[in-house]
Amino acid sequence: MKFFQKIKKYNYLINISILLNIILFIFLLFYIYLYINKGYQPINFSRESNTSYKFISPILDCEDNNADTSSSLIYSKMNDFIGNLVKKYNIQTTSVYYRDLNNGPWYGYNEKEYFYPASLMKLPVMIALFKYSEADHSILNKKVLIKQSDIDNVLFQNIKPSKHLEAGKEYTMLELVNYMIKESDNAAFNIIKANFPSDKYINEVFKQVGVDIQTDNNEVVLRTKDYAGFFRVLYNASYLNKDNSELSLKILSESDFKDGLVSGVPDDVVVAHKFGERSIDGNGLISQSQLPDGTKQLHDCGIVYSSKNDPYILCVMTRGSDFKNQESFVGDVSHYVYDNMTKK
Repeated sequence: MKFFQKIKKYNYLINISILLNIILFIFLLFYIYLYINKGYQPINFSRESNTSYKFISPILDCEDNNADTSSSLIYSKMNDFIGNLVKKYNIQTTSVYYRDLNNGPWYGYNEKEYFYPASLMKLPVMIALFKYSEADHSILNKKVLIKQSDIDNVLFQNIKPSKHLEAGKEYTMLELVNYMIKESDNAAFNIIKANFPSDKYINEVFKQVGVDIQTDNNEVVLRTKDYAGFFRVLYNASYLNKDNSELSLKILSESDFKDGLVSGVPDDVVVAHKFGERSIDGNGLISQSQLPDGTKQLHDCGIVYSSKNDPYILCVMTRGSDFKNQESFVGDVSHYVYDNMTKK
């Protein structure tokens, strides 16, 4: 009798051991799964459900499950695709940054490379002005008389505005913002900056977005990932109030430049974006002192509203020798990302 009791007890212990090993094995498999798929862990956002806004989606709360992890973006061949495009269009250097605005996964290609922002700087200036207007409600209606010197004393633009400010005519500051963003007008940019009490308002935008102001040869330099932060704070309405965030993105969506990100998506897809272009004359960045004269930089960054529930940030910066090739490069990257996003 005791013998059978021992047998029964022994079988019981074996069953417990087997069960524990099964549990341990399942736990190990689960851990391996999480490790392999760590780039796909989402950020769970709780957003305000307000249909009166078209461009923004304010965050109420969020749970970040993947704060510092770069996603493979669903496209395992993204690096190869960009590498082939670099050869096709003879691009010297490029940087690409993508971020899903709903669940947070991101992708970066050479995203730590610095570039001249050029006209991309007009976006933080607009944000600074709208923030200033939240304290001084009259600033946007302030009228400024345009002088001929305001128009003459600007940097040369390869991609020229379709409309220009007229000397002898008055414009409100809000009208100047529209010229600065939609037309990328350099005169409007200079006039708006001159109407700030100090540069601290613009510097504060960089600080609040979490972008360190880096300079090289006394000129600001930025990375794609850093620049994307300006669009994130607008979309989330986390720096400007909701109305000003909405207005900012609406103005950005009406940009006249259609040869970059916009060219890569269907005509009915809205893109709120800003482009920048600059030619290096041989006296460029210290870190780029070996670049040949005539090196060109072209960038386009913005939010692509691929559908009501699936917007994303795409930022592409380039150095090359031919603006048309660089425009085509940006358009092809935009098309690739959009095409894969819609098939997700």
